[in-house]
Amino acid sequence: MTNLFRQPGYRVLIVLTLLIPLVLFVLTAWLDYRALLRLNREEAIRTATILEQHTAHVFETVQLVAERVNAELDQRSWQQIERSEELRATLRKLEQQYPQVESIWLVDEKGVLRNASCPLPQHPVSVRDRDYFQALISGSRPFSIGTVVTHRVTSELTFNVAFRRGNGSFNGVIIMSLRPSYFNTLWTGAVLRPGTSALLFRRDGSLLAREPELDPAWLRLALDSPQMRAVSGRAQGSFIAPSHQDNIVRLYGFKRLEKVDLILLYGISLQSIRATWHQHLLLYGSLFGAATLALILLTRTNAHLHRSLEQRVEQRTADLSAEIAMRRQIEQELVAVQQRQADMATELSLLDQQVRLTIATGLHDQIGQSLVLLRMKLGNLEGMTAPGSVMQDACRELRPLLDQVIAEVRSLTMQLCPPILATAGLGPALAWLCRTITKDYGLLVHCTDDGTDKQLSEVVRSIAYQAARELLINVAKHAETGEAWLELASDNGMLRLVIRDNGIGLNPALLYKPQKMTGFGLFNLMRQIRFLGGELQVGSNRPQGTVITVRLPLESSMPADDA
Repeated sequence: MTNLFRQPGYRVLIVLTLLIPLVLFVLTAWLDYRALLRLNREEAIRTATILEQHTAHVFETVQLVAERVNAELDQRSWQQIERSEELRATLRKLEQQYPQVESIWLVDEKGVLRNASCPLPQHPVSVRDRDYFQALISGSRPFSIGTVVTHRVTSELTFNVAFRRGNGSFNGVIIMSLRPSYFNTLWTGAVLRPGTSALLFRRDGSLLAREPELDPAWLRLALDSPQMRAVSGRAQGSFIAPSHQDNIVRLYGFKRLEKVDLILLYGISLQSIRATWHQHLLLYGSLFGAATLALILLTRTNAHLHRSLEQRVEQRTADLSAEIAMRRQIEQELVAVQQRQADMATELSLLDQQVRLTIATGLHDQIGQSLVLLRMKLGNLEGMTAPGSVMQDACRELRPLLDQVIAEVRSLTMQLCPPILATAGLGPALAWLCRTITKDYGLLVHCTDDGTDKQLSEVVRSIAYQAARELLINVAKHAETGEAWLELASDNGMLRLVIRDNGIGLNPALLYKPQKMTGFGLFNLMRQIRFLGGELQVGSNRPQGTVITVRLPLESSMPADDA
């Protein structure tokens, strides 16, 4: 181990082994803290939205109760309202039916209490000085929400929601008293979890409800407080700020209740977020510590292995030198085998051409002549039979069938080995092929030849012809087009045959699959072209057509022939 520490490279490895996990640990911790903040920020906004919906339902219920009371007061004077025990019972029943409502108060246009769902005080009560009453007198809004006060009858913290009576001029108000503690129960049963806080307040900072419960000594947010600055002019969002009541720093999400112009805050203690982060750090520290120890052990093991590997490398270098010499010999033998394979491919191509010629000759000289003789015999037989007889009708029916067979035999003879290829050369043979493709398949093929003298062997000439035929038939069957172009030229000692179309395009990968296709088969054709020292290139820009270029050597080891 002492010898290892004397090596500069080993000391660098040890430093990196300690430094890299430390850097990764710090980076992971930072990213994890940011992720926790983001997740809790999203949770705060989502929970604030849920609490806003529950709170909005409370005010909607209160409004419905006020509408029912307003309907009961229809066409009644304040003297009738004040003396009506039936109305008092109705108010008490509504109070008991809706737990959201603490009490219901009926106040005339002068602010004097006239009736209520609970027993009235002995002395007259006036609410004319209350902010919600003044807001309804001076404004046109149908309702107003007051600040939290101590109830004059129950001595509990409440706030009032006042609604204008009737639809015309100001004629008193219907007051619904709500307890902030009701919202504590509502929020806790909905989504609040331990260690969180919820707050409902007016736009001027007056608090209406809070979880934990309201402190009577702290019922208003300062206009310059972080909470008021953060929610100013925004419908929802999030921020981090300390609470003025308990000085706990929280991550807040807020949502504005648009219909009643209130703001709801939901806060998650930053200390609880950091406690979760510290738990993650312990886990990460354990993992990175184990990883660091494992890296140190691996580094030490690798250092010992490095020594033994150096010795093995020297031995292996000597062995590789012997293997390289052996591989060179094998490569030379492989080149010779490939050359023999190329020669065999050339011979097979020539043999194929000879077989085609033999079959074509047999079809023409034997089957073709026999069919012509049969046609003549059929004509003599037709002339010998009586007009209108069954035999004569049969002969007439057989004549077109026999003509079709003769035509097909001639066509097959031309496809196997057209005589024009041997007599006139490749250029005229390709021109005849283009006309034949147009006639048989309806594909208009434009044929061009640069007119240069092309010295070709029989094998190259045969393969070039078969390549053109296979490619044009493939265009006619699969390209979904009615027009193609064939170009024949020579350059740099190579014969260049180009087939172009403007069809749907071709996937070049399909050409390299050893699948059976029409005639020769493109795969086999490509293999023979490569054996002869040529190449087949495919260019496709679907759906704008395909360009296939075949290149073959002008000169071959076989006897040359004029094209």
